[in-house]
Amino acid sequence: MNEFKGQLSLEYMLTAIISLLLLSISVVAISNFSNAISLLSRKSIFLSDAHSLYDNAYEVCILGDGNARITYVRGDISISSNGEEISLKRDNYTFSSPIPCGVHPSIVNGKVYVYNNMGTIYFDKLS
Repeated sequence: MNEFKGQLSLEYMLTAIISLLLLSISVVAISNFSNAISLLSRKSIFLSDAHSLYDNAYEVCILGDGNARITYVRGDISISSNGEEISLKRDNYTFSSPIPCGVHPSIVNGKVYVYNNMGTIYFDKLS
Protein backbone atom coordinates (compact mmCIF):
# COMPACT_ATOMS: atom_id res chain seq x y z
CA MET A 1 0.00 0.00 0.00
CA ASN A 2 2.87 2.44 0.78
CA GLU A 3 4.30 2.02 -2.72
CA PHE A 4 1.09 3.48 -4.20
CA LYS A 5 1.34 6.62 -2.03
CA GLY A 6 4.61 7.53 -3.73
CA GLN A 7 3.03 6.98 -7.13
CA LEU A 8 0.11 9.29 -6.26
CA SER A 9 2.45 12.00 -4.96
CA LEU A 10 4.44 11.89 -8.20
CA GLU A 11 1.27 12.15 -10.28
CA TYR A 12 0.01 15.12 -8.24
CA MET A 13 3.40 16.83 -8.61
CA LEU A 14 3.43 16.31 -12.38
CA THR A 15 -0.14 17.62 -12.62
CA ALA A 16 0.79 20.68 -10.56
CA ILE A 17 3.90 21.36 -12.68
CA ILE A 18 1.94 21.06 -15.94
CA SER A 19 -0.77 23.34 -14.56
CA LEU A 20 1.79 25.99 -13.54
CA LEU A 21 3.46 25.75 -16.94
CA LEU A 22 0.15 26.27 -18.75
CA LEU A 23 -0.70 29.16 -16.43
CA SER A 24 2.64 30.89 -17.09
CA ILE A 25 2.20 30.46 -20.87
CA SER A 26 -1.26 32.03 -20.58
CA VAL A 27 0.07 35.00 -18.59
CA VAL A 28 2.77 35.69 -21.21
CA ALA A 29 0.23 35.46 -24.05
CA ILE A 30 -2.17 37.83 -22.29
CA SER A 31 0.66 40.29 -21.60
CA ASN A 32 1.72 40.31 -25.26
CA PHE A 33 -1.89 40.75 -26.36
CA SER A 34 -2.31 43.66 -23.94
CA ASN A 35 0.82 45.38 -25.31
CA ALA A 36 -0.41 44.97 -28.88
CA ILE A 37 -3.81 46.45 -28.00
CA SER A 38 -2.11 49.39 -26.27
CA LEU A 39 0.02 50.15 -29.34
CA LEU A 40 -2.99 49.87 -31.61
CA SER A 41 -4.98 52.18 -29.35
CA ARG A 42 -2.22 54.84 -29.33
CA LYS A 43 -1.95 54.69 -33.12
CA SER A 44 -5.73 54.94 -33.52
CA ILE A 45 -5.88 58.00 -31.22
CA PHE A 46 -3.04 59.66 -33.15
CA LEU A 47 -4.70 59.03 -36.51
CA SER A 48 -8.01 60.40 -35.22
CA ASP A 49 -6.29 63.56 -33.94
CA ALA A 50 -4.21 63.93 -37.12
CA HIS A 51 -7.26 63.61 -39.37
CA SER A 52 -9.14 66.15 -37.26
CA LEU A 53 -6.28 68.68 -37.52
CA TYR A 54 -5.81 68.02 -41.23
CA ASP A 55 -9.54 68.26 -42.04
CA ASN A 56 -9.83 71.57 -40.19
CA ALA A 57 -6.64 72.93 -41.78
CA TYR A 58 -7.76 71.94 -45.27
CA GLU A 59 -11.21 73.46 -44.71
CA VAL A 60 -9.89 76.85 -43.54
CA CYS A 61 -7.36 76.77 -46.39
CA ILE A 62 -10.05 76.26 -49.02
CA LEU A 63 -12.44 78.78 -47.45
CA GLY A 64 -9.76 81.48 -47.52
CA ASP A 65 -8.32 84.25 -45.38
CA GLY A 66 -9.99 84.88 -42.02
CA ASN A 67 -11.63 81.47 -41.63
CA ALA A 68 -11.04 79.50 -38.45
CA ARG A 69 -12.00 76.30 -36.69
CA ILE A 70 -11.47 74.86 -33.21
CA THR A 71 -10.55 71.21 -32.67
CA TYR A 72 -9.19 69.07 -29.86
CA VAL A 73 -6.18 66.72 -29.84
CA ARG A 74 -5.04 64.30 -27.13
CA GLY A 75 -1.29 64.73 -26.72
CA ASP A 76 1.45 66.73 -28.42
CA ILE A 77 1.42 66.77 -32.21
CA SER A 78 4.23 68.38 -34.19
CA ILE A 79 3.08 70.16 -37.36
CA SER A 80 5.36 70.95 -40.30
CA SER A 81 5.19 71.37 -44.06
CA ASN A 82 7.47 70.97 -47.06
CA GLY A 83 5.44 73.45 -49.13
CA GLU A 84 3.20 70.83 -50.71
CA GLU A 85 2.30 68.51 -47.84
CA ILE A 86 1.42 68.94 -44.20
CA SER A 87 3.13 66.47 -41.83
CA LEU A 88 1.72 65.66 -38.41
CA LYS A 89 3.91 63.65 -36.00
CA ARG A 90 3.64 62.13 -32.53
CA ASP A 91 6.21 59.66 -31.20
CA ASN A 92 6.84 57.13 -34.00
CA TYR A 93 3.64 57.93 -35.91
CA THR A 94 3.43 60.26 -38.92
CA PHE A 95 0.53 61.44 -41.07
CA SER A 96 1.18 63.42 -44.28
CA SER A 97 -1.23 64.74 -46.88
CA PRO A 98 -1.26 67.42 -49.61
CA ILE A 99 -2.49 70.90 -48.71
CA PRO A 100 -2.70 73.90 -51.09
CA CYS A 101 -1.86 76.54 -48.43
CA GLY A 102 1.29 77.28 -46.52
CA VAL A 103 1.53 75.87 -43.00
CA HIS A 104 3.14 77.57 -40.02
CA PRO A 105 5.11 74.93 -38.06
CA SER A 106 4.06 74.38 -34.46
CA ILE A 107 3.48 71.85 -31.68
CA VAL A 108 -0.05 71.64 -30.30
CA ASN A 109 -2.13 69.69 -27.81
CA GLY A 110 -5.51 70.09 -26.15
CA LYS A 111 -7.88 72.64 -27.64
CA VAL A 112 -6.43 74.01 -30.91
CA TYR A 113 -7.44 77.12 -32.86
CA VAL A 114 -6.82 76.52 -36.59
CA TYR A 115 -6.99 79.65 -38.77
CA ASN A 116 -6.07 81.01 -42.19
CA ASN A 117 -4.07 84.23 -42.22
CA MET A 118 -3.30 85.45 -45.74
CA GLY A 119 -3.05 81.93 -47.19
CA THR A 120 -1.00 80.43 -44.35
CA ILE A 121 -2.55 78.02 -41.86
CA TYR A 122 -1.71 78.63 -38.19
CA PHE A 123 -2.33 76.35 -35.21
CA ASP A 124 -2.59 77.97 -31.77
CA LYS A 125 -3.16 76.17 -28.49
CA LEU A 126 -6.15 77.55 -26.57
CA SER A 127 -6.28 77.51 -22.77
